[in-house]
Amino acid sequence: MSATLRRFLVVGGVAYVMNQALLVALYEVAGLGLLAASVLALEASILVRFGLNDRWTFRSRCDLPIWVRFYRFNLSSFGSPLIALACVNLLTPALGVSYLIANSVGIALGVTWNWLCSSRVVWSLPVRAVPSP
Repeated sequence: MSATLRRFLVVGGVAYVMNQALLVALYEVAGLGLLAASVLALEASILVRFGLNDRWTFRSRCDLPIWVRFYRFNLSSFGSPLIALACVNLLTPALGVSYLIANSVGIALGVTWNWLCSSRVVWSLPVRAVPSP
């Protein structure tokens, strides 16, 4: 496993814990509705993931302007929860797969989606022109 992938997974773990804590704080303590609390917690975790990935995980790949990287990251980050939701709501009723297994499959696919989008789109390696002979 590359150092970049390890950092990416650590950042994801930190953002997950922060998301859960913020969700509890907003929903149970502040009394926001579940939808509002979950949207705010999700966006806050996306901001944290972006900041940590931009400054730590992919710090050597920041060739594009920060607003372009943030825009691409924010858009691509919504793919992961959609993949997880699709897996649970398709695999369980259609194939009888346990919802916990289906959710785990969705999370694994979502992490894969996030890694591919982050490493190949948001913080892609610059293409170097090859001099012609």
